[in-house]
Amino acid sequence: MPASPPPTALLSSGWFPVIFAFYIRVVEIFRVVPGLEVTSWWRSPASNLDAGGDPQSQHLFGLGMDFAGSQNALREVIELARGLGLVAVDFGGYVHVQLFQAGALARVGVVFPT
Repeated sequence: MPASPPPTALLSSGWFPVIFAFYIRVVEIFRVVPGLEVTSWWRSPASNLDAGGDPQSQHLFGLGMDFAGSQNALREVIELARGLGLVAVDFGGYVHVQLFQAGALARVGVVFPT
């Protein structure tokens, strides 16, 4: 699945400052770790379902990103992401990075698109 940026409607919503804060941290990862590929960023509800994503995935808001690369590069991604205050999970062939801990958005009442 190709990585897609968040749609204009989402970027022009109240989510823009949050997405931008996430993106700035991710740019720092790319600045330091060569050879990375983003395999997933924003997902529509349908593409999230096709990918087997959680119904409360932060990908739905452009706040989750998946990286592919060498094992060394992915280890660096995890270390850097966590140092930047992001959540990083190693899924064995790729690393998922997101802004908030799992379930944090739902706990504050965010309604996820379906």
